[in-house]
Amino acid sequence: MRIRICKVDFMDHDTWRCEAIQKAVQNNIEMTLTHSRALHLAAKFSNGAACTEGAGNGGPSVRGSFNICYWVQVEGEGLWVVRFSLIGMLPWKATVAKVKSKVATLQFLSQKTAVRVPWLIGYGLGDDEFSVPFIIMQHVDGLTLNTCWRKLTIGQPGWTKSFDHWHNNIWPSYLSRLTKLDHSL
Repeated sequence: MRIRICKVDFMDHDTWRCEAIQKAVQNNIEMTLTHSRALHLAAKFSNGAACTEGAGNGGPSVRGSFNICYWVQVEGEGLWVVRFSLIGMLPWKATVAKVKSKVATLQFLSQKTAVRVPWLIGYGLGDDEFSVPFIIMQHVDGLTLNTCWRKLTIGQPGWTKSFDHWHNNIWPSYLSRLTKLDHSL
């Protein structure tokens, strides 16, 4: 009996494995990281204020490669974003480190600079009753960086004008805010 192994066989197997893993992760997300879980978490940080489903620019939820975000309307507080880490996309320690880094960055920027960042409401590292790392923050209206980068695509009509606008107006504004750091660190 002759066994034939070729590159296509491996690619087909790897593609199948990848799709199976992605489907399992998606099913896990749909069953555990729901809007009702986001509402439950937001309620813990809302001091008894009513929490209802909200919507951001992308709708009531947005899923990225490593996170899924749900918008929650909190009575008297405004719109909050509950951001869950997607388990299995990175090793556990890397997922927790990523959340810790985001929390530390938000705290540093809000305390030591004039850069406008969302107010950090709460977070968890997956070591309490809710076993998935999460961050709850204030929703801030505006364009995402991803949207802005797409507008700067080289070759599109007007890209140099957009780039010049960013280079001359937006970036200096942020740089000047960063230069106002509290140097007593």
